[in-house]
Formats: sequence, structure tokens, C-alpha cells
Amino acid sequence: MNNIKAKTLILIPAYMPDQRLISLIDELYASGFTHQLIINDGSNADCEPVFAQVREREFCRLLVHEVNMGKGQALKTGFKEFCDNMPECDFVVTADADGQHCCKDITNVAVAVNEHPADLVLGVRNFAQKHVPLHNKLGNNITKGVISLYMGNPISDTQTGLRAMSKKLAGIFLKLNGQRYEYE
Repeated sequence: MNNIKAKTLILIPAYMPDQRLISLIDELYASGFTHQLIINDGSNADCEPVFAQVREREFCRLLVHEVNMGKGQALKTGFKEFCDNMPECDFVVTADADGQHCCKDITNVAVAVNEHPADLVLGVRNFAQKHVPLHNKLGNNITKGVISLYMGNPISDTQTGLRAMSKKLAGIFLKLNGQRYEYE
């Protein structure tokens, strides 16, 4: 398991993060994820204390967009860094900075992509929970229906920020259009 974690990059695009980001990266490191890349996507000065804490952690690399370019562009920036400058990592797991993905789920997708390196592994959120807004449920149901039909496979959650893939697949995704949420 630790070998899987040692060769997996955790990529977290962050726009206006709070202490949940710090809690997540510390928990991931304590569990064995020693390579983490945070993209500050044009957050304002109020977030500087959070990013100062990121810079203090030797296991984190921080890249900065001076202005908000969108989550899609933040992911692309991370994929490019992963593909071009991180030969020690074979896989990347993307996670959101707001703490909605727990260490256990991140570990599960890392294990799955190591077992199936040609695949894109997607985490799945539980939309049956009462606190999930109706527009999130409807949006996901519509897009998962369309994409499942197109792909010929059932997909439970098309808009999840929790994904895992190989370096080869990340290189392919770098070529896709989009800078904001449409990229996902």
C-alpha cells in the first residue's frame, strides 16, 4: 500500500480554501501520500495564511495562478507539472480543497488506478443524503444519463472532483478544451 501512495501524486486545485485544505493534506501525508501539488487558482489575500501553511510542508508543491483561471485550468496546470516534472509519480489523484473527499476515499481511488492503470477511476458522491442541494442532484442526473448513454457504461457521478489516472491519460486530458467547470 505505501508503494502505491509513494508513486501517486495528490493534485488539489484550490480557490479560496480554508483550514479544511490543511487538515486534508496533513491527513493524506500521515497516511503515506508524500507527493502533493496544490494549485492556488487566483485566491485573494485573505487566503494567504492557508497557503503559507501549504508552503511550510515539505511534501507539498504550490503553484500559483495570479488571477482565477478556473478549475479546469488549475487541473491542467497540475497535469502539466505532473507529466513534465514528476518522474517519481506514475499516477495522479485529483481531490477538492473543501474537504468533501476523505483520505479513505482518496486511497481507494489510488488503489483502483494502480490495479487498472489504463482506466480513469471516478469517485462517487452520495446524492441521497438530505443536505445535497436539489440543483446538484438534478444536474448530476441529467449529465450522468447523457454521458452513460454516450459511453455505453453506467456512470454514477460525472461531476466528481475525485479522480485517478495514469500519467499517459493525464497527458491526453491536457489536450482537451476548457478552463472552468465545463472541463470536468
